Amino acid sequence: MTNKNEDADGFGDLFENNECKCDISAPKQRKPSYEPVHVPCTISDILQIWSSQSNDDVSSRLGICPGDVYSLDGMFLHTWGETHVEQPSRLTSIIECLHNHFWINHQYRWKLIEGRMITNEEILLVHSERLLQEFLLLERGEEINDDFVSVRTLSYANAEYNLESVGPITARACRTAAGSTLRVISSVVSGDLDCGFALVRPAGHHSSSDHIGTFCGLNSVAIGAVYAIRILHVDRVLILDWDVHRSGGTEQILGQMSLEDSKKYHLIDIYAAFGKLSHPSVSSENCQLIDMYNRNQIPGDTEYLHIFDMKILPCILEYCPSLIIISAGFDAAIGDSEECAQITANGYFQMTKRLKHLNIPLVFILEGGYNQHSLIQSIEGTFRALLDLS
Repeated sequence: MTNKNEDADGFGDLFENNECKCDISAPKQRKPSYEPVHVPCTISDILQIWSSQSNDDVSSRLGICPGDVYSLDGMFLHTWGETHVEQPSRLTSIIECLHNHFWINHQYRWKLIEGRMITNEEILLVHSERLLQEFLLLERGEEINDDFVSVRTLSYANAEYNLESVGPITARACRTAAGSTLRVISSVVSGDLDCGFALVRPAGHHSSSDHIGTFCGLNSVAIGAVYAIRILHVDRVLILDWDVHRSGGTEQILGQMSLEDSKKYHLIDIYAAFGKLSHPSVSSENCQLIDMYNRNQIPGDTEYLHIFDMKILPCILEYCPSLIIISAGFDAAIGDSEECAQITANGYFQMTKRLKHLNIPLVFILEGGYNQHSLIQSIEGTFRALLDLS
């Protein structure tokens, strides 16, 4: 299957598409340069506090990535635009929440993992050569015309500014998000950690092998899964995508694999938003789609946990993966702007607790979640389970 336009249709009224702002009849003028805002000093101070803790004092086998200011700043500098629903403050709000609620109030400690930028060779693990070449043009700040369809979505970021100043910043964020994902996966697979959480942006699960999806950069989760199999020599990887939107991109990447390779990967995609918009399609055998959309009742904790117990957990136990990667979008939370699901903080706690009790290495990769209050509550619920708090 392909995800042509599928990832974009459902976002409709969430934000003004910068593509629509372009007046092709107007004479071209030199746009101003973008001046990015760096990570606040308060966040740098928190990371310094976290990193000053010795590994001997770590109270859990949980790791957070990135733990260095340079990598976090690389993702914070990137924005889609001032009015866009996906903002850099998502990351800093999460860090402040974790620091105040768990580090200070509960005296819990975790291991910090330095981020890094992904290499071109690693991008090619799942993305096409054409996408990479267009991505490199963006990274150099060169003009992107209508022929460059693979990365067109990225070229709309901060469209009121010139691409020469915006392109390298956007590309750096994409490289850092994907590279940091690989770093935390490596730490978990090596046995240093039981669980890892990659606080990264932009998201990636709508990006296919040939196209960057809406709100997304490189498909960090898909790259991470293939990296775990080919480079880290893991036997089987299961991807659980609980973002409220159908992944599309991850599904396409796994679905086009050879029969032999496809047996090493399994996707469980549980969604409530794009299910009502997607066209009927034949899913590949290694992709299990669970459509939660119900026009008569918005699904919440009860419905999601029922699906977890009756379908997801039995599937995981049958497949017996060596690693579980969670595409952890939190836009199915109650109060999020999509309003397609109503999972509470306790719902995310219960889902994460069930996964942790499987005693299979877990890696969470941040995807969606745009209402700050809902996002923080959901993150708190997830970390309560990861840290074995009731």
